[in-house]
Amino acid sequence: MKKYLKIVSLLTLLFIVFTLLFVGCRPAERPNLPNEEQPGEVDRGNDGDIDDDGDTDLDNDMNNDMDEDLDRDMDRNMNRDINRDMNDDLSMRAENIADSLVDIPGIDDATVVISENTALVGVQYVNGRNNGFTATMNERVEDTVRRVDRRINNVVVTADPNLFEQIDDIATGINRGRPMTGFTQEIQDILRRIQPTR
Repeated sequence: MKKYLKIVSLLTLLFIVFTLLFVGCRPAERPNLPNEEQPGEVDRGNDGDIDDDGDTDLDNDMNNDMDEDLDRDMDRNMNRDINRDMNDDLSMRAENIADSLVDIPGIDDATVVISENTALVGVQYVNGRNNGFTATMNERVEDTVRRVDRRINNVVVTADPNLFEQIDDIATGINRGRPMTGFTQEIQDILRRIQPTR
């Protein structure tokens, strides 16, 4: 329901922005005065600085520059909004997975980062007994992740305290609004350390 609300809100916002852009940024129409040339007529008596619409070349250059700046700013803002919405969705999904993992007996804490269809999971055991991380426990964690989030195809799990901290730092950064792309290399490095054959 929240995801649907976010999508509807985003679409409404985009509709409003585009409506304002196309309606509000249209040049004002000039009234037809008896002594002025009509659109399409060229003033042949001047030095060519006035175009068919009566605008000077300087006006056109300024309008083009302002349009380019506006387009660039809108693109930057839309990309920022899209990144924030994507981060919010990934963070919410990761938090749901982590909350389910701490319900597994023996797991004291869990942190999750989702990249595309892969969940990078760090777990800490009760009393710090990470030596109890067995293949059975690994399967249980993987099954829980896939049950909670059906969009996850790959699950990579570690009980290494250093990797747990790195994964947790990435999750915190994403929650604070840093774009996922800023962590790509770090995530790849962690994946190589957990699964060297990857």
